[in-house]
Amino acid sequence: MIRIGIIGAGTMGQYYARAISECPATSLAAVADLELEKAQKLSKRYGAQSAYRNYSDMLHEVELDAVVVATPDFAHAEPAAAVLASGRHLLLEPPLATTLQDCNTILESAQRAGVRTLVNYANRHRPQVKRICSQLQTGVLGEITFVYSRLYEKLAKTWTLSWAHRTSPTFFLMSHIIDTVLWMTRKQVYEVFAKSVVGAVKKGALSEADSCVAVLSFKDGAVGAFDACWAMPETAMPETEFKIELRGTRGAIRGDLLPGDIQQFTATASTIDHSLDYTDCDGRTRGWWYDSVGYFINCILNDTPPSPSVEEAMEVSRIAIAIEYAAKRAFPVRIEDL
Repeated sequence: MIRIGIIGAGTMGQYYARAISECPATSLAAVADLELEKAQKLSKRYGAQSAYRNYSDMLHEVELDAVVVATPDFAHAEPAAAVLASGRHLLLEPPLATTLQDCNTILESAQRAGVRTLVNYANRHRPQVKRICSQLQTGVLGEITFVYSRLYEKLAKTWTLSWAHRTSPTFFLMSHIIDTVLWMTRKQVYEVFAKSVVGAVKKGALSEADSCVAVLSFKDGAVGAFDACWAMPETAMPETEFKIELRGTRGAIRGDLLPGDIQQFTATASTIDHSLDYTDCDGRTRGWWYDSVGYFINCILNDTPPSPSVEEAMEVSRIAIAIEYAAKRAFPVRIEDL
């Protein structure tokens, strides 16, 4: 049985706790959060033995094989480095980090530790993404010359993030686009240019942009156009929108990565269930995101290196940081210059 601890009892920490508790090969041993009451509540719900305010105490006092770090993206470096220094396997909610210094801290810690470390870019496990990848590998589209992708979420969700002023749509959303596209195409980014739009989010007393649009130049001459927005109106449907299009010299492929399979309409509202999660006959939750957690567990059990590697996740963050620089300075930024 793999004993797992969680640092961060927020939204994603709760998802991880459920996935861990429902996996036959794992048990949730402890939870740490700066708000002790949240850690205690999550521990009680999923049968963990203890809860902590200080993750250092958890790492020293609890027998753990692996730890999930599900803190806000700007606060990854210290807990991730501490987990790795303790010799535990690490599952880290993406992105790797939001500064080059923090990225290097985690990378160097992972290289010293020699344990299994995964930055959980779970979109790689979506069935639509896997299908697109299989089509690209056949070469039927020829050489990919252009990629467009957009990822939108509602403003109401952004306002629920107490730490939204410490991140941006580039890190919170576009990092997922970057990883998905790099994994699909195996391309390398040479240069980025970006523009941000400020409006609705700032009116909510936050200083960050509503959206960011980036143009990426790949080393092989291909071009990417990425659009991330976390300020969609409440009436926008679906709840989250994630689309991608790849054009090649002999064809193109277009995918909706969040299809709305179930639509519900009432007198006051309409909703679309885009999760693709379901409960099996044993009462366990299944779906692409839960598959990503199971993948990490299998990497531990089989002693195999996970993908993306920390180096790959580092490159995603480097590109996102370059996009932030480009948007703020209004000129192109070469990745190699960071």
